[in-house]
Amino acid sequence: MLQDMGFESDVMSALNSDPNRRPPASEQFIANLPKVNDFCAADKCCVCLREFVVNQVVALECGHKFHTDCITRWLRLNNSCPVCRTEFPTDDQEYETNKRLKRQKEATLQELHHSMFS
Repeated sequence: MLQDMGFESDVMSALNSDPNRRPPASEQFIANLPKVNDFCAADKCCVCLREFVVNQVVALECGHKFHTDCITRWLRLNNSCPVCRTEFPTDDQEYETNKRLKRQKEATLQELHHSMFS
């Protein structure tokens, strides 16, 4: 819809200028999105709000479905689902390392918490 109204480049510029923005999803992840044809006639892509078309729909690991073109553009800017924010792999090694270290710290804190209060 934004693309049709000519605002897409303005929105993309604003997204790219955010210093806290997550990196894009990995190109391999994007290339391997599974096509699906199991959707209801009334289902719509939440990115463009248009109805789904056979052979033009992909599903993310979280189960949300999108037009192939819509989610590809989104994932080239963000590594998460636009609906539920589930994160997907990136090609940014520093980001992936920091994500892994954060998960390890959270697991250690959880383990410490359980050992103190059980």
